[in-house]
Amino acid sequence: MPTTDLWRDLLGCLDLSGTAPGAFTGRNQQLSYHRLFGGQLLAQFARAASLACPGKDLKSLHALFPRAGLPSEPVRYQVECHHAGSTFPTLAIVARQAAGVIATAAVSMHAAEDGPAHQDVLPVTSVPGEKYRVGLDLIPWETRSAADLDSPGAGPPELELWMRVPPADPELAPALTAYATDLTLIGTALRPLADVSQRDSGTAFTSAVTSHTVWFHRPFRTDGWLLLRQHSPSWRTAAASAGATSSPRTAPWWPPTPRRLSSASARDAIGPGYGAGTSRGKRRGAGPGTITGREG
Repeated sequence: MPTTDLWRDLLGCLDLSGTAPGAFTGRNQQLSYHRLFGGQLLAQFARAASLACPGKDLKSLHALFPRAGLPSEPVRYQVECHHAGSTFPTLAIVARQAAGVIATAAVSMHAAEDGPAHQDVLPVTSVPGEKYRVGLDLIPWETRSAADLDSPGAGPPELELWMRVPPADPELAPALTAYATDLTLIGTALRPLADVSQRDSGTAFTSAVTSHTVWFHRPFRTDGWLLLRQHSPSWRTAAASAGATSSPRTAPWWPPTPRRLSSASARDAIGPGYGAGTSRGKRRGAGPGTITGREG
């Protein structure tokens, strides 16, 4: 699907329809894939929370994915507000299809307040040139990186991926950010392994995201260059822990100091593929991450 069509398709998926108080339905991306992309579910969770609790900012979203979702069937979201409050609403969201629950989310909201702030932000490098443009099938915007997640050669378990998101409603920023954090975590974690890359998914290995958490530290916009910075600190076979961290930032030519905007963490399962011919145990990963940006 052309990038412009994929972008319109994603925006359509974020336009949830309300069917009853706290109940929403979202259509799925039109992808040639056998299951729903987890990033879509994360983004729709973010939208369902914002629609169910207007006037509050999304602060954290912890999602679990107990079963794969079907692309052929819309997803029904039921939002339960455990506590509304004036400052910190707490929500539970369940995503269902005919087969049952496909994902759940625990969400914390927050009323914006002024006050002292603290952050720890690493320096931001410059945006790579045009020759570093890369294509990622599920990302409907321009991306650039000096690293190649499709390369079978071993490399450091790190990735810096610059993204330029098309203009969009600022209210979609949390959903678009959550969507972007879910795509390249496994590819980053695989980089230290020789002769295997993310392109080998379904043959040399199978993979699935089993949980994903995103924290939003302050309101922000996505119109400008963002840097998604990822790192996977460890690997073990058979019920292991590996980390994958992510941190998009805005472009360095904006004058003020970068701000930390969000953090993300995911747990993934990676096991032998259909053509792997091996009985090795699954590899699992978990790790935190950050999203930062500059004011300008």
